[in-house]
Amino acid sequence: IDDCERCMITAGHCGPSTSAVIQFNVPLSTSGGSPVAPPPDDQYAVDPSSTQSNGGQGQGNDYSYFGVFPNSNTGLHPADAYGEGTYVLNRNLPSSGESIRITGYGSTSSPVSPTLYLVQKTHTGPEQGSSGTTLRYRTDTTGGNSGSPVIQEGTGMALGVHTHGGCTSGGSGANVGTSLVHTGFAGVLDNPAGSCVCAGPNIEVTSALPDFINSSTGYEMTFTVTEKSAPVDPTSIAVFADTGSGFQSVTVASLGNDAYSAMIPAGACAEAVSFYLYAEDTTDKSTREPRGTTNYEVITGDATGYAADLDFETDPGWTVQDTDIITGTWQRGAPNGINGAPATDGDGSGQAYLTGLIPNHDVDGGPTVLTTTVYDLSDLPKPFVSYYRYVRGDPMLVEVRADGGAWMQLENANPATGWVNVEYEIPASVVASGSAQFRFTASDNPNNSTTEAGVDGFKIFSIICADCPADLTGEGDINTNDFFLFLSLYQAQDPRADFAPGGGINTNDFFAYLAAYQAGC
Repeated sequence: IDDCERCMITAGHCGPSTSAVIQFNVPLSTSGGSPVAPPPDDQYAVDPSSTQSNGGQGQGNDYSYFGVFPNSNTGLHPADAYGEGTYVLNRNLPSSGESIRITGYGSTSSPVSPTLYLVQKTHTGPEQGSSGTTLRYRTDTTGGNSGSPVIQEGTGMALGVHTHGGCTSGGSGANVGTSLVHTGFAGVLDNPAGSCVCAGPNIEVTSALPDFINSSTGYEMTFTVTEKSAPVDPTSIAVFADTGSGFQSVTVASLGNDAYSAMIPAGACAEAVSFYLYAEDTTDKSTREPRGTTNYEVITGDATGYAADLDFETDPGWTVQDTDIITGTWQRGAPNGINGAPATDGDGSGQAYLTGLIPNHDVDGGPTVLTTTVYDLSDLPKPFVSYYRYVRGDPMLVEVRADGGAWMQLENANPATGWVNVEYEIPASVVASGSAQFRFTASDNPNNSTTEAGVDGFKIFSIICADCPADLTGEGDINTNDFFLFLSLYQAQDPRADFAPGGGINTNDFFAYLAAYQAGC
């Protein structure tokens, strides 16, 4: 994988043992099906001190992370010997039905040639109901494929590790892997041991990453670079930022005592600025922060504007339409944990829209459709919608349209454990109309599962950039009139006082406005 020391992932039930050897360029097996080892130059001993494994604890919970020593003949690490062959990791679940590739060393039987026994083979098939920490896909695998990467065919990234399979597993053809969503799996990857620990200098960002990069001034980042295994080469210390035209170096200033600062420039309004840090020691060992090929990302903006910010403690005026529904219509209320529905709401306010508020009334038949009011987008550049959703049993369809227009699918949400918070950019064709309406459809038709659905914490928002965001009076400058107007808006909980992300009006907004006021125009 593409961590700083290019270490390895396999299934937990595959080990590796302390005496294991990793082989590359494995040749075909004999005509009788006996595996053939590659030459010694293609074999690498596992570093036992690097191994972190849960030993394999069943589907969706089966992983191991480890490193290997350089080859004793060539002195090369596999990533150096074989070029750019490392996998970039994608810590998200795949979309429903998207193409998944498994490449690995599965066993074979007649009529497949014995020479292909335990040598590298590949196959693709569709994703099939991945959820939680478990990846599912209809891709041909056999015994011996455990430890293979679960590859997102469209990007070439690895979503996790293949652990359970067989061409007819469960009679459905679904194979199983452990997703990088797994907190334990992600935890060992973020805390390497042994030879997987970065050998270059220590880099630590000491300033808190902001919610926004100020559209006028940018963001001053501070960080330290300290020695790990050799003295730091101060001439190598660099920061690279991408505001939309590719990565460019930005000026780094020494603050003394291993501390440095760099000004991250603003980008286009509501667009992300990406940046990373780099340093080498005097032996040319390097560190990139963050690790791998990921980057820090912060949005350029000065405030958040909302067209909707709902916790469902009061009636938002949404409507419910049922067709052939037997039980389980949409209702607004406090979750009760019955029928397998959640015991709490999504955003912690107390109430949500749910389909299972009445005992023994999971969704039967249907559909039951929850439709929002029409929301004005005219003052929101590049708006997004976010919400918590709960899905059990059958998927929940989420759609959007311009006022009176044709419905467009936003997502077809698969079942998952607990509430899931999602965010989507509203389609440009809807934004161009100046308005948006959403609907959530739950159905168990044919009635063959326990189906529940929920929606909570619904927001439509956009990042707003202003030449002078603290000028609330519109007079063209900042003075006490603006400050006292903000105080009155703040006390009235007026949306114009929402200067900090996260929704609602609170002390974060007060201090965000105070910073904008002090910055001036």
